[in-house]
Amino acid sequence: MKSMLKGFFCITLLAVCGTVGSAKAKSCEDECSGQETVCPVDCPKEKGNVYGHTFWNARPVHQNEARKMMGVEDKIHLFGKEEFYGVASVALSFGETFKSKKIGEFFSFVPTGNRMTYGANDTSDIYNVEFGTTSSGTICFKPKIKNFIADLDLFVGWDEFVCGLWTRIGIPINVTSWDFNIADVPNDTTTLATANYETGEVTISTTEVTPVVNANLREGFNGLAFGDVPALQYARVCGKHTQTQVSGLVLDLGYDVIRRERGHLALSLHFVAPTGTKPEARWLFEPISGAAHMWELGGTVNTGYQLWENCDGDQRVNVYFDAVVDHEFGSTQRRTFSLLQPSTGLKNAGSQYFILKQFAATDLVTPTGLERAANITTTEVKVSCDVMADLAIMLQYDRCNFSFGLGWEFWLRTREKLKCGPVFAALDDAAVKYAVKPAGLDSASGASTATLASTIGTIVTDSTQTFLTSNDIDLCSALHPQAFSNKAFGFVGYNWKDCEWQPYILLGGEVEFGNDNKAANEWFVDLKGGISF
Repeated sequence: MKSMLKGFFCITLLAVCGTVGSAKAKSCEDECSGQETVCPVDCPKEKGNVYGHTFWNARPVHQNEARKMMGVEDKIHLFGKEEFYGVASVALSFGETFKSKKIGEFFSFVPTGNRMTYGANDTSDIYNVEFGTTSSGTICFKPKIKNFIADLDLFVGWDEFVCGLWTRIGIPINVTSWDFNIADVPNDTTTLATANYETGEVTISTTEVTPVVNANLREGFNGLAFGDVPALQYARVCGKHTQTQVSGLVLDLGYDVIRRERGHLALSLHFVAPTGTKPEARWLFEPISGAAHMWELGGTVNTGYQLWENCDGDQRVNVYFDAVVDHEFGSTQRRTFSLLQPSTGLKNAGSQYFILKQFAATDLVTPTGLERAANITTTEVKVSCDVMADLAIMLQYDRCNFSFGLGWEFWLRTREKLKCGPVFAALDDAAVKYAVKPAGLDSASGASTATLASTIGTIVTDSTQTFLTSNDIDLCSALHPQAFSNKAFGFVGYNWKDCEWQPYILLGGEVEFGNDNKAANEWFVDLKGGISF
């Protein structure tokens, strides 16, 4: 039986190495297909809570040292082993985020929280017609993520061939469900809403009467067309979205540098092949499984030490430390960017939902149509991340066949970078010009200082149009800033030790707390089992 397993593991290892090795290094020019771009684009560090972002990059589920450590640490890197051995495990985990307000603030159009007002008066945070409604009220962003994970984990010690050599393969199958969850409380629509938009408000014609299509702002996020305003193709919000993916194919190729009776030190090369989701930007809160389809390469450290053992040898206390640090290589994906205020260069949160006017280059006075900003500010980009790290320490108490563990974990990902600055074809087209349509004014007017809250009473009308260019794109709005989290975890398990193939089973739990609003707060319940051979 063991000879069959050896053959299977060798074939698996060769296949995984071949997959990892298929990634080719490219120059910056190759990655951008020879287009004129700025390489790279590195946004400044954002301290504290942030707002006005258009992309949430969750912690990948395949990078979870707590789940890997529970129930396994006392069965790997064993002293005195001179033959082929290993541990095969399956962990079933279910978890979801809490404190939804935090993620809501990340996407908010205002810097003061996840709650915003909408309407047509000077005090509203959002001008209602940008979303195709004439009603007024209050909205609140309360995003939630749920994950079910079946994590297949295999550790193999190859001491029979090379003393101290080992491999570890992880295949985390992730069913993830993301719900942006907009709570909308309209005001009395019978007195405040109108049946039609004002003439010239959503059409090129200044006389055409157009019926209102959305009863409230939440419906407006669906992105339906209204008047001459086309349907929203990107950054939409419409219900819950679920994906099933292998988060990432994980491989460690390692060596036990020190292996003694009471402790060990092991190092490895760490590879992750991106089998997860490639962002497409069709939804504002897009379900992502994995590390946004980035290849990962780095290293791991695994060490353990026996702190105490009783005279009978049936009770002991061990401490274990695991760490993985890797680099996320550039990945081509689609993201939606917001705009800067053309006249000031200031942040303009939510401006991806602006209504824009379109002009022919031969006539910069008469608009030829209307467009949604997100439809032209969504483009393919190359995104990378310098460092992602996960460190965990666990104290484990064994008594006869029972095991109890308690630990702490720290996760960090540095801010994302545009490996190559994006090209916005619509804005760089010499034959077509776009300008922000000032809220509440007819399509012939211009406003270079428009914001999502601009109304008739506050807007400043320009004497001439101010046309958008690529320089008016907020390149940092679609990049996730630096994030880190702290986690407490623990488990209770049982081991069958009286047979050659030794099964184990455990029940564990994790509670994670993100920094500010850049990383999620979430909890997990883990059921894990496996067999040592």
